[in-house]
Amino acid sequence: LYAGAALLGGLAYLSVSQPWMGLWGGVLAALAFTYVATRWFYEELRLLDRGALLPLFDNPFVHRRATHAAFDAAAASLAFLATTALLDGIPPETGGAWLRAGVVIAATLAGLRLGGIYRASYLNAGLAEAIKASRAVLLGSVLAWIGWLVAFGALWPLPEWLLYTYVLLTFVVGARLLSRLLLFSHERATAGTRRVLIYGAGRAGRRALGHMLGNPALGFLPLGFVDDEKGLAGAEVNGYPVHGGNGELEEILTRLEVSDLVMASPSLSPLRRAEITRVCGRSGVRVVTFAVQWNPEASSPTDPLSRLSSPLLSPLPSGEGKPDESLALMVHETSSRAPSPEGRGGQGVRTNEDGTELGSGVVIA
Repeated sequence: LYAGAALLGGLAYLSVSQPWMGLWGGVLAALAFTYVATRWFYEELRLLDRGALLPLFDNPFVHRRATHAAFDAAAASLAFLATTALLDGIPPETGGAWLRAGVVIAATLAGLRLGGIYRASYLNAGLAEAIKASRAVLLGSVLAWIGWLVAFGALWPLPEWLLYTYVLLTFVVGARLLSRLLLFSHERATAGTRRVLIYGAGRAGRRALGHMLGNPALGFLPLGFVDDEKGLAGAEVNGYPVHGGNGELEEILTRLEVSDLVMASPSLSPLRRAEITRVCGRSGVRVVTFAVQWNPEASSPTDPLSRLSSPLLSPLPSGEGKPDESLALMVHETSSRAPSPEGRGGQGVRTNEDGTELGSGVVIA
């Protein structure tokens, strides 16, 4: 890590002192180095997976409006400095630069406040909060452009304004999503103890992955996908690798030490499904089927199509709310092998008197 820091410092020096390299050459080289460094898997780089920064968001100081405003002021300052350095260079007389920076930062903060960015909580920010923050940043950028026009009697050059808006948007919105991203990284790294492969990299497979990551109680640790389509082998789906299935499944299960194979490919033929089950049986891997089912309440008709008053499919009367519907996502165990009491993943499995497994359905409402 120290060598990496020294190399980055050298790149920064070269990008400034050597005209043949230029700033963008240094930036591209730094990005390439950062990409390679993450593949070295140093223990220091796993701090995010361990959730080392998550306690920071438990401090009330972090959630104060004054703290957010101070951070936004620093972000606006860095955005303006980066824009000036990249497009105009640092002027020899800094008095005028300080005045322009003050006008831009003050107008930006006023726009952020008018946009309501300080009235929302971003501890578990999602898409709605990101859109709201983006709207406030755009308003602040527009007010900064107007402030420039009023204060200096000239238009802020369009390339500078666009670059300032982009950098400011990255800093402000990225900071609001930071806690959510760190939490996702931590949950992904500590999702469970049962090492799971998902058979099928389509829509059903992605949905199964989402429910594994969103429900740590299942105890699943996703390792990736397996798919028979040759064009998908070596690709990534939602950041997880896709392995080829035809003829390679047994070797993949052994190499990755898989404990469970989740079937999430409704289009598989019964013959292919039986073949996969046999391969998993030889490898000591439990087969689990991911399926989506509509379960009516006990008072509902047995056949939802038999009468129009079904709570699942009947049209909404005028002025009433949504029908009483329940979408249950079922995980059905289909293996009948005799497992060890602890299983490969360290979790107990219920068995019949003859030693075969009971179907352990998990319902996620």
